[in-house]
Amino acid sequence: MNFTLTPAATKFIRMMIRSDGDASSGFRLAESRILLDGVTIDFADTPAQTGLVFKDPKQVSCSSH
Repeated sequence: MNFTLTPAATKFIRMMIRSDGDASSGFRLAESRILLDGVTIDFADTPAQTGLVFKDPKQVSCSSH
């Protein structure tokens, strides 16, 4: 599994584990490991979106002309 966590995503994940977990807590992405290959995981906190954002460079974007 090869993916990248941005500093913002790392900070968010650590905060979630600290606030909601105990010594045995963690953050699990194992079920998605095939889908995460090459993906960058970021954190967004905007009026339109709050949470983890998965950016896949292999994904083809759709646009209308």
